[in-house]
Amino acid sequence: MDLSGLTSVQAGALLGGRPVVVVPLGSTEQHGELAPLSCDTAVAHAICREAARAAGVCCTPPLPFGFSECHTGFPGTVSLSANTLSLAVEDVVRSFVIHGARVIVFLSGHGGNRRPVESALERLRPGHPGVRLEYMGYWNLPGAQELELKLFDGRSGFHATAAEVSIYMHLFPEFTPAAGAVRQYPPSPSGPMTAEEWKAAYPDGPAGVDARQASPAKGAELFAFLCRSLADVLSRMEGGSNV
Repeated sequence: MDLSGLTSVQAGALLGGRPVVVVPLGSTEQHGELAPLSCDTAVAHAICREAARAAGVCCTPPLPFGFSECHTGFPGTVSLSANTLSLAVEDVVRSFVIHGARVIVFLSGHGGNRRPVESALERLRPGHPGVRLEYMGYWNLPGAQELELKLFDGRSGFHATAAEVSIYMHLFPEFTPAAGAVRQYPPSPSGPMTAEEWKAAYPDGPAGVDARQASPAKGAELFAFLCRSLADVLSRMEGGSNV
């Protein structure tokens, strides 16, 4: 159930019966000419929305900004500081706990969100012993990496991956990557990089990806699998199972 389409009364009834919330986390950052700035947000939101519908639980509107400091050398990228993102997550959790949520899952479409979000959840857990707080990237859902390896022959990449580009192409068939952008990009970085270092190493934006592997058909298969996997995770967490 999509929270943004519910009234307050409807939201209260949903949380009263199924106290599970999934929060899509995204970013507004460059993906070269392979996908729009909104790619991470759009993909995470679509997965969460469909999985929540299947599981009968609450999906919130997405948080469209993340920790994207290394991409700020590219126009259009908006980055929150790690501290700002962490504090925003704390406020989201506190708000839903007030209204009865007992399982809150943050599903991210952007890898850079992991440390700020996990640090917030670590601070919150001692004060909320009856609430399960979890973070995961959609690529870490059960079975996701195995399917991604099969679909993209191990060449999905590091940033602006063939996987996310494929899902975006499936969700938005009117979008097509620039013809000259569909190629092999330089190898993935070996560690964290500053904005200046990323711009110098990857002047076109993407990293470690063979964009020739991307297709809407692969995106459709991967998207359907991820939605099923997340729906199962949400149901199991509600029942108290380890995931």
